[in-house]
Amino acid sequence: MKILYVTAESVVKDPIINSQVIPLIDAIGKEYEAIETIDLITYEDDITARCSLSRVSVKRVHYKIRNNGILRNIYGLISLVHKIGFKYDIVHVRSYLPMPVLLIFKKIFKYKLIFDPRGLFADELTYYGKHIYIASVIKRIEKYLFLYSDYVITVSRKFSNYISNRYQVENSRIRQISTFGVREAPIENYSSNTSLRDRLGWKNMIVLCYSGSTEGWQLVNEIIDIFKIASDLSNKFRFAIVSKEVDRFKRLLEPNLSEDLYTIMSAKPGNLSEVLSEFDYGILIRRDHIINAVSAPIKFKDYLFAGLRVIITDNIGDSSDYISRHDCGHVIKSLERDSIDNMIKKLYKPTLKEKKHIVQTARMQYDIQNSISQYGLLYTRMLIKS
Repeated sequence: MKILYVTAESVVKDPIINSQVIPLIDAIGKEYEAIETIDLITYEDDITARCSLSRVSVKRVHYKIRNNGILRNIYGLISLVHKIGFKYDIVHVRSYLPMPVLLIFKKIFKYKLIFDPRGLFADELTYYGKHIYIASVIKRIEKYLFLYSDYVITVSRKFSNYISNRYQVENSRIRQISTFGVREAPIENYSSNTSLRDRLGWKNMIVLCYSGSTEGWQLVNEIIDIFKIASDLSNKFRFAIVSKEVDRFKRLLEPNLSEDLYTIMSAKPGNLSEVLSEFDYGILIRRDHIINAVSAPIKFKDYLFAGLRVIITDNIGDSSDYISRHDCGHVIKSLERDSIDNMIKKLYKPTLKEKKHIVQTARMQYDIQNSISQYGLLYTRMLIKS
């Protein structure tokens, strides 16, 4: 069985490809003998640049299309698939934009097609006010992308329900496979990792953490408001920011909090869990919108795999259901002051035993091995049916 994995993203520019795609297809290629290869198509600004793809020995061809505007990108994909499409039994498409091309070639080359959109792209463009014309075109053809694929991958139960109800996609063709988390080492290795707390004198404090960027959809101002409310209610709270945008966060926090109440740092992907594990709560809040309702943020797994309890709004995929089911955080019903006050009054400093339990429970549902098994089983079944 030969598989072609297609994404409109870049190995160089998009960290998610290196954290969520490369480890996955490498592991699937090693674990399933029936899979001869999983080749990869990405869009790169510089197609001559060398990309470090594999941490293990996996035979794979990496096709790079020059990222040069939507129309040229489409033409580049048409030219490439016209040459190589006949080789593959399954084409797995992670993005919206390549899908129309791959649907057309499906008629010619008779491969099986998986649509793995990860979200609602047209709605995202509209929400952020970007490329409105492109969004309107995609929205018009969106149902055909779902209906004429052999299988559709969704990242949450709410996403599955959405496309089933809106486009009448049969449940038998929908597979729910969430984003996965990665833990670099067992939490026991971090049990004495309190150097930051010790240095700052925070050993007995409750530390609330935000990990991420200052992009508007992250609601950073609202997170800072939560920090301010917590500091007003009690002196037992301290606050941590983990981000590449250290200077930007300094400018945001300085007018709002005393310098002795917070710390800002960056972390490499390879030691993010170790850094986050020093803290007690991770914050993840979003606006009430369909793009968030169907989502499965990787940040949620980052917090859980570091042993953090999670403070989350009640509108993010299946995440709030997970928090309620496993009692590993707090679900905020609204961002009104009364709701925030009530939530903060319930916060406490979790024990190491509790943090270990959070990690263990999260790994049962969100470990990469689950995704490997689910995708591998789907590929195998598709080969048997073909």
